[in-house]
Amino acid sequence: EGSRGGVLRTKGLEDGLDEDITDYQAFSKLVQERINRERPEFIEGATEKVDTPHGTKALVNLSYNMSGDGHIIAPYECVANMGKAGQDISAFAEALGRSISLNLKAGVPVEMIPGQLRGIGGETQIGFGEAKVRSLPDAIGKGLDDGDRKKRRFENKDNDDGNDENQS
Repeated sequence: EGSRGGVLRTKGLEDGLDEDITDYQAFSKLVQERINRERPEFIEGATEKVDTPHGTKALVNLSYNMSGDGHIIAPYECVANMGKAGQDISAFAEALGRSISLNLKAGVPVEMIPGQLRGIGGETQIGFGEAKVRSLPDAIGKGLDDGDRKKRRFENKDNDDGNDENQS
């Protein structure tokens, strides 16, 4: 979460970890253990279709580790797809999805990831205002942001017994 004079502070991981780690090797071991855990039994996800400047839509699937009673435990993986298999743009989308998945498994909050991708520009763009997409990374960031927001709103709506005052 932050660094204070060589002490790496980790907080908010799904395992309830809240401790200072002064040793990089200990921190690295902790992250590797998180990444190498067995695949969760319950995973549920949704796919966002996002326009891109490349003439086709990016498909961004964000999957969640779910509890047995259907509640979100934590985001688990991202699968990004675009174009036809074998195309460079398809390989780039897959690489971004795998990298995002690695971050999610390591405990990086999904809310932090779109901010790193949104606004990355290329030669062309599509759309205006909030709908503007400048590149494939920008589209994937938008898909993650939109998908996570919708998923959490849906879960909160289910937990509010139909009282949906906070929905925007």
